[in-house]
Amino acid sequence: MNAINIPFSVFIPGHHLATGIANGAHGAYSNVACLNPGLAQRWYNNIANHSGDPFELQARIQQFMEECIVPYIRDKGYSNQAVDKFMAAVGGWTPISTRLRWPYKWIPQAEVLPVREKCAELLPEVFTNQV
Repeated sequence: MNAINIPFSVFIPGHHLATGIANGAHGAYSNVACLNPGLAQRWYNNIANHSGDPFELQARIQQFMEECIVPYIRDKGYSNQAVDKFMAAVGGWTPISTRLRWPYKWIPQAEVLPVREKCAELLPEVFTNQV
């Protein structure tokens, strides 16, 4: 992206934000914001201000996505909408259910707590105000 000499904006998946910004992206379609919008903003600010280690956080976010979220899409066939709403429920930052309107199927609410517990292990920042 940095090598192209034409002004344009590139947005990348949220769990690749640190790498994307380092390579010239301008922002993200942030699945991380579904999990916790405050965390997503603090992480972006740290990247923009060159503070902390955004790549270490990115690695843990990617581990969470690979272990806890990707299987819902890849193996169980849930839509992006279902996964985004599920991630908001996992993050617990808003009182939201996992339910979607027809014709979409939603991830059962009972699956939120086990994924939330794994999230708390990998990404305690989701449940605090720190990055």
